[in-house]
Amino acid sequence: MATRPNTPAAEAAPAGQGPIALVDLSGELSEALAEKEDLAAENLLLKQRLEAIDQQLAELRAKPRAAEPNQPKRNEDGDPIFDEAEPHGLVVGDSDVAFVQNGHQFGRDKRYVRDEPKGSPKAFNPKLVGVVRLRTVQAA
Repeated sequence: MATRPNTPAAEAAPAGQGPIALVDLSGELSEALAEKEDLAAENLLLKQRLEAIDQQLAELRAKPRAAEPNQPKRNEDGDPIFDEAEPHGLVVGDSDVAFVQNGHQFGRDKRYVRDEPKGSPKAFNPKLVGVVRLRTVQAA
């Protein structure tokens, strides 16, 4: 038996085929690197925009809110303050509550007691608070 001599792969290729050519990937590599740089720049821009938006939101949250219309004034604890200049109801027959205003109940000393129970179709709920008479303030 004859042994075949060790030959390089190019020589071992069948007849009619040339040596295996290396594919030049440098063009695709440069395109991929350029795309990566573009994406990194876009990512940096988006991060800067997000930081600017976060800063604007922080500034908005830091500003004191203006009083909303038709909402009672509130003290530092967040409890409503009774305002005699606004329409309110006088409560008769309840030992704790003397006034009702904007859905809140106030005692005889005009300090906040609690919210009115929800679900009443009327502005004042005489069933749960006693008898309520509407008292409007005349403009001077």
